[in-house]
Amino acid sequence: MNHSDLQSEIFKSGLIEHAPQDIADFKEQRKKENTKIYNKRYSQSKKKINLVFDLKSYEEIARLAKEEFQIPVATMLKLFIKGYQEGIYITPDTKKMATINQLLLDINNNISKSIALVPLSEGISYEDISALKRQIADIEFLVKQALQPKRLSLFIEENAERNPLFIPKLLSVISQYLTKSNHAD
Repeated sequence: MNHSDLQSEIFKSGLIEHAPQDIADFKEQRKKENTKIYNKRYSQSKKKINLVFDLKSYEEIARLAKEEFQIPVATMLKLFIKGYQEGIYITPDTKKMATINQLLLDINNNISKSIALVPLSEGISYEDISALKRQIADIEFLVKQALQPKRLSLFIEENAERNPLFIPKLLSVISQYLTKSNHAD
């Protein structure tokens, strides 16, 4: 439910004529009910598992998640598992993804602020709409840039600059591939 639904409920219940504490109590109770509904839906649609690592392994995984990808450990593990299942091993550009996420959060916040003001001003200003359009255009540009195929040489150069072990790992993978393909002949 949104802000206007809450206002409607308060008016319908007659609480608008009561003390502010009664309204606060009503809001708190409503928040608890909504949280309970959300948690129930969440637990029905998600499966939680526990993984056990020795301390040294976990520290390496946590370091990799923080320093290389700037994402939580659980998110990194999910990406790795999905990548392994689908045979995809190239990681997303974390800086571009972080920029996209920040732009999405900014748009979400601006939309929320604008919507909250609509009942007071009876409309959204042209400047608000223009700002949202500019932010959406920024996101479109970054997404197109992030998803645009890269030349192999550029991909190798960028990754070699970020990770000094990239070239040795790449050579190892190529060597393994060539060995497998020679044995297949």
